[in-house]
Amino acid sequence: MDKVEGLPLSQIWNTLKMLQKLQVLLAMTRLQKQWMNVSFSHYGSFFYATDVKPLTGNHYARDGKTISDSTFAIGPTTERDWFGASRSLLDIEKGPYERIKQDSDDAVAGTEPVVEAKETMGDLWPDKGFIEHEHYDDCKAALREVKAQILEQLADNDKKRAEYKRYWPFE
Repeated sequence: MDKVEGLPLSQIWNTLKMLQKLQVLLAMTRLQKQWMNVSFSHYGSFFYATDVKPLTGNHYARDGKTISDSTFAIGPTTERDWFGASRSLLDIEKGPYERIKQDSDDAVAGTEPVVEAKETMGDLWPDKGFIEHEHYDDCKAALREVKAQILEQLADNDKKRAEYKRYWPFE
């Protein structure tokens, strides 16, 4: 993609008349509607095809028609959530994903240990990050136990367990 010439909208927005603002919003809505009619074969980020190894079957569909385009390809995700707080160092798959439904189901399943932990801890669960001072030591002990249980469920070998422990968000 190329940069469009002109001024950023944020620089001129306050100088626009109400009708002009409405026209901009309608134009943006039309573009979003067009994008809503496009679906992709994989989940990931857009790249020029020469910058990534295109997957077999890489295509998109617009208005029900499959379109193969050799100019662009879907590659690994570049979403910020995948790279912040040293997550870029983790040896995890960043796509592109063919099985978005399966991956979504797996992600939901990954929340189950947290739900179980919350149920197990009961009143000691640090709701919204806060606990009462008199329950602090009990809560810390319960969280250590929950951490061990979650690591046991998620990490099937010592290397993975050590990696999870290294990036665990709290102690």
